[in-house]
Amino acid sequence: MSMTKIVELLPLPFLLCDKRLTITKANDAFCRFFHLGSNNLEGKNLSMVFGTPAESINSNFLAKRNPKTLEGNFRRIGKKVFYVFTRTLSFAGHSQILFLFQDVTEDKDLEQKIINSRQELLTIFDEMDDLIVMIDKDFKIRRVNNTLLKIYDTKSYQEFIGEFCYWKLHGRQTICPGCTASQTFTTSLKTTRMGLLETRPNAENYGYQINCYPAKDGSGNVTGVAEFYHDLTEIMRIKEELVEAERGRITAALAAGIAHEVRNPLAIIQSNAQYCFSTNDNNEDLQESITAILSGAEAANRVIQGLLDFAKPQQIHFELRPLKPILEEALSLIRGRAKQQQVRFETEISKKLHHCVLDQKRLLQAIVNYFLNALDAMPEGGTLKVSAHSHRKAQTVEVFIEDTGKGVPEELIPKLFQPFYSTKKGGMGLGFSIAEGIIRSHGGKVFFKSWEGKGSRVEFSLPYSGSQQVIPEA
Repeated sequence: MSMTKIVELLPLPFLLCDKRLTITKANDAFCRFFHLGSNNLEGKNLSMVFGTPAESINSNFLAKRNPKTLEGNFRRIGKKVFYVFTRTLSFAGHSQILFLFQDVTEDKDLEQKIINSRQELLTIFDEMDDLIVMIDKDFKIRRVNNTLLKIYDTKSYQEFIGEFCYWKLHGRQTICPGCTASQTFTTSLKTTRMGLLETRPNAENYGYQINCYPAKDGSGNVTGVAEFYHDLTEIMRIKEELVEAERGRITAALAAGIAHEVRNPLAIIQSNAQYCFSTNDNNEDLQESITAILSGAEAANRVIQGLLDFAKPQQIHFELRPLKPILEEALSLIRGRAKQQQVRFETEISKKLHHCVLDQKRLLQAIVNYFLNALDAMPEGGTLKVSAHSHRKAQTVEVFIEDTGKGVPEELIPKLFQPFYSTKKGGMGLGFSIAEGIIRSHGGKVFFKSWEGKGSRVEFSLPYSGSQQVIPEA
C-alpha cells in the first residue's frame, strides 16, 4: 500500500506538502475537520487553506521539536489551537512534509481556566487582611501572603520560603510551646490558639488568633497546614479600655467610701494623740508611743491619698511641648539620691525628638516614678540608662528606662500594674498603676520587661501628629 493511501486512511487530520508548502495530498479527516472539499486542496498553498495562522508555518516552525503549537483564527472553523507533528518523508526521490494535526483547543481552554482560577486564588490569598503562612510537615514555610510581607517591610518571598516557621516567625530554635499546627497534621482538623508574631517589629503590641487549617492532597492526606493570623489588637484594646473604665468606676466608688469611713476616725486619732503628746511632755516613753501613733496615722493618710489619686480622674492640661527637658528635669530630681547609691546615668536622648501634646506636670510625675523604681532596684549601685527617639513609621516618641538592678521574676511581672501590689517592702503598690494611667491618658502605651538578676526596662511611647515638624532641642 502506498504512503498516500495510508495517509488517506488515518483517522487524524493529515496533510502532505512539498518544500514550498504546497498541498499534494490531504486525507478525508482533514477535509471534514476544516470543512473543505478534497478536490479543491491539491496544488494550493497552506496559506490559502488556513489563512493568517499559516504565516507562522516556516522553516523555523518546522525545525522545532514535536509537538509544535499552532493557534489562531482559521478559515471556516474559527479560533483553534493545534498540536502539529511534522516529519519529512521521501517519495520516489521527492521530499514530502507530513503534517498531523491534533485539536487541543478544549484542553488549552481548560488549562487557561485553571491558570486564571489559580491566579484569582493567589490574588485573594495575597490580599486577605489575615497573615497567611503555608507550612509542610517539617514546619518549613512553603508560601506566605503579601500581607505578611508588608508587616516585615519586604517584597521578597525568598526570605521566608524554606525557613522553619518557628525560627523565622517566632525566633525559636524548636517548635513553639503550645503550637497547634502539629495537632492539625495529626487529626486533620482545624485548631486555634492565641499568640504573637515574635519576630515582627514591636511584636508585643500585636496579638493574634492563629487558626490552623489542614491542606490535603487528592487522596485526603494532610500535606501541609495553612496558618491564618487574625489580628486581635484592636479588639483587645477596646476590651482593655472597657475593663479599665469599669475598674476605674469601681475603684473610685471604693476610694470615696474608704476616704469617708477611715479619714474621720484617723482625724480623731491624730487630734487626740497630739493632745496627749502636748500634755505629757515629762513622760518620754509615752511620748515615743504617741509619736509612733501619729506616724502610723500619717502613713494611713498617704495610702488613702494614693488610692484617691489612682481612682479619681485628674484634670489634665495638654500643651504642645518638647519631651527632652522633662526627661532632664526628672533626672535632676533624683540625681542626689542616685549619687548616694552610686548609680551612674547613661543618656541617649535624640536632639530631634518630635514635640508631643502633653501635660508637663503629670508626665514628669510618671517619669520620676519610673526613675525611683529603678533606683529602688539598685540599692548597692548600678547604671540607669535613659534613651529616647522618634519612631517616624509609628508616629510616636519612644522612651526606654533601663536599670541593672535585681530584676523581677517573670511570673510576677503581670501583677506589677495591679493596684496595691508591690515587690518592695513597705511599698503601697500604686506607683506603677498611677504612672501607667498618666501615660494612657496621653494616648500612650507602657511595656515592662525584666530579667531576674540582671535588670529591668520600662518602655513607653507617646503619639505625635504626623503634621508636626521635628523641632531640634538644644
